[in-house]
Amino acid sequence: MRIAYIVALAASMAACATHTSRAESDPTQGENPARTPSTAEVERVETCLSAAATPDEARDQCVGALARDCMERTRMATLDMATCASRERNAWRTLLEREAEARRPRQSEWQNTTLDEFLRVGEEWDRALCAYEASADEGGTMSQLTGSSCTMRSAADRAIRLRFRGYDR
Repeated sequence: MRIAYIVALAASMAACATHTSRAESDPTQGENPARTPSTAEVERVETCLSAAATPDEARDQCVGALARDCMERTRMATLDMATCASRERNAWRTLLEREAEARRPRQSEWQNTTLDEFLRVGEEWDRALCAYEASADEGGTMSQLTGSSCTMRSAADRAIRLRFRGYDR
């Protein structure tokens, strides 16, 4: 029974963390609009990230800010809080994609190949790490919040790492 639960949880987290939405792979399925950040929300995270002088400052000031504000406007049900974290995760993913695309013309072929690997493995890492973190809650709605918060932090970390690449040299 426990193994079946873990497999189901991993599949659920993978579906939640997967970068490609079902709408992109199946035109009959739409992206959950509640998890899609507005242009203003993406720009808010971008503004915060641009104002940060260091990666640590970006993590301290920017990660979770959008989700916290969203949570203050919700009923505070666990599923609503998980949706807020998913919105911020998707904002960070948008910024990660923008940053990657802005770098490509300035980088060598080898750098772009390693960037592609960084992006691909990052998604796999998110799914594995966050499914494992969510498993601590043994199911229920708390596992959704734990998983969504984890993928939000992980996506933010990858975007911050890319933005501040070479910072500590």
